Amino acid sequence: MDANKHRLEQRSGKYQMKGLQGGGYQTNEKRGSGVSRSFHKAAWLLPSRATVATCIYKTERMILFYPERMISMNESMKNKITVELETLLPRMQRVSQMIVTVEGNWPAHYNRENPEDQYLRGMFCRVGDLLDDAKRLLDQAFAEVVDEGILTKNMGGRYALHGREFTSGQTLEYLDQNDDGVCWELSRIEHNGHDYYLVDDCSIQLEGLRVRYKHIAR
Repeated sequence: MDANKHRLEQRSGKYQMKGLQGGGYQTNEKRGSGVSRSFHKAAWLLPSRATVATCIYKTERMILFYPERMISMNESMKNKITVELETLLPRMQRVSQMIVTVEGNWPAHYNRENPEDQYLRGMFCRVGDLLDDAKRLLDQAFAEVVDEGILTKNMGGRYALHGREFTSGQTLEYLDQNDDGVCWELSRIEHNGHDYYLVDDCSIQLEGLRVRYKHIAR
């Protein structure tokens, strides 16, 4: 059988598909009909089941035998997200400051009698609050870790990390175990009148908890 000519006969015997001719496939009905139809080559570019199975097989092999390549791909995406967020941060700050400035003299920018203007004013203020929240989270995420260790309770009843005391309202990150694995969680220290606790989960025992502290420039 000629390797460059492929013949496929359907069970019904109605069509015969012959090899590539002139950039397309020719399909001819049974002899005697005198009718032929040409199909654009693109119609035959859909992947076969064998091709799909091969792609899946190769992907599984890469995950199984070359996990470092998959990790490299994940690291690349993580780095791209980091770069994009770092680029976005100053723009967020600029827009947030614009909203605050305009709100300081809003009658000069919004029509008091125009409900649409007042609507936009309110929505912009809400967006500004969200931008401020996003900025605080990004500042926290990108800040440098300056200390890490185990919390201890000192004689004054406060919890400290290598001599650094934490009081109400201060943020810290603690090591937590959840369904996704081990991860650092952001929380805040508060006092309930008897002892200090983590806002995220007041049942967590502070003494002996692994935490880390980040320096955030103000």
